[in-house]
Amino acid sequence: MAKYTISKHRLEELQLELREILDVKWPAITKQLQDAREQGDLSENADYDAAKNEQAALKKRKDEIEEILENYELIEDVMRSTDEVSIGSTIEIYNYQKDRKEVITLVGSMDSDPFANKISMDTPLGKAVVKQKEGSEVTVHTLASPYKVKIIKIID
Repeated sequence: MAKYTISKHRLEELQLELREILDVKWPAITKQLQDAREQGDLSENADYDAAKNEQAALKKRKDEIEEILENYELIEDVMRSTDEVSIGSTIEIYNYQKDRKEVITLVGSMDSDPFANKISMDTPLGKAVVKQKEGSEVTVHTLASPYKVKIIKIID
């Protein structure tokens, strides 16, 4: 089974979300189902159908979170070196295609946020820079077209 690499912050968010599902949302949907059953004929009961759909979605999300919580590795626990790019590294790169410098942080897929320059190690860019050293030029292979970046500095 694959391990999910996540930050401590994301782990705490998932634990809180699971608690909310189990302690708040699940009892509420169970009550909605009970109330809908009391309305009589279930074959034409829109409230019942809606509650069943919501229950199925909640169960799916609960199962997803439980899967992650059973198979995770904290980013902070992963051995990091400042000599090469690894998960958790913040690096300055030069993107030749965009003709500009960028600062990105390499994160696990559960912590990815491109708008905050948190790039998953599972993306083409993440795969290209991981285990590389300062000064390395690498090719990022994307579906559109490959492009080159240079690792200017490993900041952290």
